[in-house]
Amino acid sequence: MILPAFLRREFRRHLESYAESGPDGLLFVGEKGAPFRCSTFVRRCRKAREIVGMPEGFRF
Repeated sequence: MILPAFLRREFRRHLESYAESGPDGLLFVGEKGAPFRCSTFVRRCRKAREIVGMPEGFRF
């Protein structure tokens, strides 16, 4: 997969700041270090979608 440079930078920043280390580490970890529950991920994505002004039907 080819990613634009700006997206590679953001992805690397996320990996360094938020993801677990190692090849089997989780990309998205909850505040207490546990995997995100589906409902938590949906709520956070909805909030992010609203903040940036994406349409209501947009799905990640």
